[in-house]
This record gives sequence, C-alpha cells and structure tokens, in this order.
Amino acid sequence: MNAAAHDAPDEIDGFLAWEGLQAERYEYWGGEARLLPGRSADHERIALNLYLGLRARLRTKSRRDVHRANLKIVARRAGAVLYPDVLVRCGPLLREERLAEDPVVVFTVLAETDRPADRAVRRRACQRIETMRTIVHVAETMPRLELWRRGRTGWAAEQIEGMAALLDLPEIKVKLPLVEIYEAVGFARALVAE
Repeated sequence: MNAAAHDAPDEIDGFLAWEGLQAERYEYWGGEARLLPGRSADHERIALNLYLGLRARLRTKSRRDVHRANLKIVARRAGAVLYPDVLVRCGPLLREERLAEDPVVVFTVLAETDRPADRAVRRRACQRIETMRTIVHVAETMPRLELWRRGRTGWAAEQIEGMAALLDLPEIKVKLPLVEIYEAVGFARALVAE
C-alpha cells in the first residue's frame, strides 16, 4: 500500500469519491484501498483480445455491453470495488458513469505476482454481486481458464485448457476460442514457431 492509500476512507461511497481524485487507480477490498500494479505486455494483449473478441460477437446482441479495465465494478454486499480486465453487462448502455453494479461476466487476467489468497477474496466479492453469472480467471503464461458459474444450487468451478479449447458463455450467447484469446501472446507465439 502506498502513502495515498492510507488516506482512503474505509467505506465504499467514501472510497469511490476519494479514488476519483487520485492519479492512480485503486481497488477496495478487505477494508483497505489497494494500488493497482502495472501489467505486462502479454497481460494487455490477452485483455485486448478478450475485449475485441467479445465486442465483435456482442455487437449485434441488444442490451449487451462490454468494457475494458477503466470501468470499475461495485460489489456493495462484499464491501469491494474492483477493476476487472474485461466485463460484460446486460442493460441500458452506460454513458458517463465510471462504475457498474450489474456485471454478468467478468474476466481477470492473472499475473504471476497476483497472490492466490487475493484472487480468492476478489472472486468471492464478485460472487456476491446479484447479477453476476460467470467469473473467468485467465492464465497469462499458458492457455488455461478457471471459471466459476452460478447455477441453481450455487457456484461451480470448471477449467478449460489448451489452444484448441473453446470458451462457451451461454449467459451472453458467446463462444470464444482460446487461440483467439491468446493470439500474439509470448508463449503462444513460441508454440506456433515449434
């Protein structure tokens, strides 16, 4: 935590007002503000590939909106404010807002520096958002996705691996090949060269 985070309010509405005045981006969970670290070029490529793939497929579907990491989500019941790498929401288009409280699917690209305990806290916060249907953790160094889907009896985990695999998101009526998600990423370029 840096010095600015020590001045952050310890409740969501106060944090949202405070964070809007900061030069850096912060998330809020576990009762404290956390400065978002910089990310690698591969992290950015994966996030952009996800965004472009989803945007192309959702363009013709009414009431589906895809966003990159500048739109934060608010999980009020969990006391958290998060910046997923990509999110999809269903509903009226947002205009001036910088936050969404109604995501349906969120994607987080996992950096090697992300601690598993922090990932779990962020995932549990997302699971408490009423509209959330699927949470996707995208590995940065190999073709692997970890998903949590909300079902009738709760959340179920699943894993998808391999460049030939397909991510099926019936919640938003989209299928996305992993080869597209990992296009131009370092390890994927190495696989193609072999």
